[in-house]
Amino acid sequence: MKKFKMVKKIIAFFAITALIISGCSHTALITTSPTGAKVTVDSNDLGISPVSFHDTSGFPKTFFVKISKRGYKEIGIST
Repeated sequence: MKKFKMVKKIIAFFAITALIISGCSHTALITTSPTGAKVTVDSNDLGISPVSFHDTSGFPKTFFVKISKRGYKEIGIST
């Protein structure tokens, strides 16, 4: 019985440690109308919309998103 309790504690310890280390990740799908706009997040080009943005830091942050397309007004948004 003591071995079983010790094994449960070890498993719980490693499970909690894995959760803390891995953190949370966030994904956002950025779409535009019309499609085909260039999307930049914090000066990093993501590509042409629709495009997914992944943040794996696990912490809440504010990002600056810039959307531009030839013939349209450029838009910058802090989210």
